[in-house]
Amino acid sequence: MPSPSPLMTLPRELHLSIIDQLDFFPSSMTLRLANTHFYNLLKPLNYQEMLAVEKSDYALFHDVVPCHGCRRLRPGHKFNEYQRHVCVRGCQHREERTCIECNVRAIYDSSGREGGGGGGGLFQ
Repeated sequence: MPSPSPLMTLPRELHLSIIDQLDFFPSSMTLRLANTHFYNLLKPLNYQEMLAVEKSDYALFHDVVPCHGCRRLRPGHKFNEYQRHVCVRGCQHREERTCIECNVRAIYDSSGREGGGGGGGLFQ
């Protein structure tokens, strides 16, 4: 069995101190994806934080946009043309913007067919 990384042998307090030195986004969120320890240590972005991140240089360069439906940062191509180009960063309706998958799930769930909003929907 391989020995743990030197970073993982540091105490939790030092991990928190390192995290405090990182940019909130994307550095700390990238660290959150490194392993389960950091995933559990760092809280996920809330939707208001995602809306703030949307204006960052990183988000603009990588074309990432928050989805109100699934509460994730999604690539711009995951949104329809209106929400991608008309309801852009800073639009008054951007807090209601949802990706195509969430739109389809809402239609699929409300149609009375399989799903019905109780989980087990189309894109789970």
